[in-house]
Amino acid sequence: MNFKILFVIVFSITIGSVANSQTNLGEKLQGYIITNSGEKIEGFIKERGILKNQNKIEFYKNLNESSFTKYKPNDIWGFNILGKNYQSIPVKGFSKKKKAFLEITVEGKITVYVYYYTASSNETGFGGSKNEITVAKKGNTSVILDLDGTEIVSEYIAIKNETDRLELSAPKTILSFKKVMSKYLSDYAQLSEKIRNKAKGYRIQNAFSIIEEYNNHFSEN
Repeated sequence: MNFKILFVIVFSITIGSVANSQTNLGEKLQGYIITNSGEKIEGFIKERGILKNQNKIEFYKNLNESSFTKYKPNDIWGFNILGKNYQSIPVKGFSKKKKAFLEITVEGKITVYVYYYTASSNETGFGGSKNEITVAKKGNTSVILDLDGTEIVSEYIAIKNETDRLELSAPKTILSFKKVMSKYLSDYAQLSEKIRNKAKGYRIQNAFSIIEEYNNHFSEN
């Protein structure tokens, strides 16, 4: 079974936000970086595409400047561009974990990050593509394609309380969702029980709404 394809079918990505980011390729867009010490520095960031942005960014202090500073994931905490926040976190590479700038898709007690890689590169695509990226759609599932036709896969990572990590796209999570997720959310007993009992609306295809319910519960208490 191809778990990557299964995950893409279960967790379809938002086509609009991805397509929007690709229409600005090569442009300097207003944004800011956050240093490792927590300082926010406003400026402009060149839109390089969803793969290349994960690996490094080009930061300009002023729009009309030609000189820029390159920042890699170890250099800064994160950045903001097009109203979206990116944070530097560890991801799995070929032989060891490395850091990448991952887009934050859900914020709260549990934060969810999405990262992208080319299907032909097995476990990582952080080097980016030489071609611009476009977006296609098949039914209810969004598929990102390179100009050369290479499929780009999206996967998701959940981190609770900044340290407790769950790979949402891992085969174990997909095949044993009720067991894995109910344990992960065990500090909210009522929600955990609904998942464990496979109640309607609390199955793998509802993962993001489940996380939203979890976050809302703790933000209100």
